[in-house]
Amino acid sequence: VAEQIKLLVEITGAKRIGNIYASGEANGVVLMEQAKAACEAIGVELITAAVANTSEVKMAAQAIIDRVDAIYVATDNTVVSAVASIADVTTKANKPLFGSDPAANEGLDFLIAWGFDYYVIGLETGKIIEAALRGEPVGDIGTVFIEDPANFELWFNLDVANRLGFTIPQARLDQAALIVRDGVYIPQ
Repeated sequence: VAEQIKLLVEITGAKRIGNIYASGEANGVVLMEQAKAACEAIGVELITAAVANTSEVKMAAQAIIDRVDAIYVATDNTVVSAVASIADVTTKANKPLFGSDPAANEGLDFLIAWGFDYYVIGLETGKIIEAALRGEPVGDIGTVFIEDPANFELWFNLDVANRLGFTIPQARLDQAALIVRDGVYIPQ
């Protein structure tokens, strides 16, 4: 989360970042708290809006959009399920959208999407299943954390960047797994 927030600020210069989270979803609350700590660490304000369900997400985005420079969407299941409504709000307000689930942002007007590569997650899951099938006690396998940046996908939407007046440095473009240019998704 901290690296995602840093990248959003690096590209956009945002001083106030909006975050919508599901107050009844443990991971949503934890991710919001991580985003808040990440913002505090670099001197950026996090403006949050809590929702109880997906039907409240668009209203929450509308409620904070005029008070923020960008919107950051974590991998909060409730909010990600309604990310298209957030993209609608950010697009109409000419504000950048950062999504932590690249696949959920496909077809939307996001600026940056950076998150898990689900193919890698599938491979890691396969390794766990293989260990269990070899007879390793499941309780001994432990939790697998995917933390290597190489196992995450970074997407940039150059159409949105151009529309909003942002320049993505070439060094960052070189790190991308996918770039959107002229409406075309281009694997890198």
